[in-house]
Amino acid sequence: DKIAILNGKGAQILFLRGNKPNLQIDLPNAARIQKLVWYRDNEHIFVQYPDRVAFLDLIDTELKNFETVANTAKMEYEPSANTLYFLKDNTLQQLIFPSS
Repeated sequence: DKIAILNGKGAQILFLRGNKPNLQIDLPNAARIQKLVWYRDNEHIFVQYPDRVAFLDLIDTELKNFETVANTAKMEYEPSANTLYFLKDNTLQQLIFPSS
């Protein structure tokens, strides 16, 4: 019911159902962002930079809690396991998020 689009300023969230207005979230170093990946609750997004992965809360438009969750150039997220996999020093690491 939502699409996240990477643009020159950051992330634009398009709501496909309901009357919710579309959302533009300006992100630091937007030109360096490589990809956006939805977290399984569809209210958060992993933001992949060349050297790190940050975690974006769609409600936090002022980016007060826009934090790095892994220092890595490569990552994949598995929603069913709620786990972020990433390479650190050429070793596969995982960050398991709590189930909610």
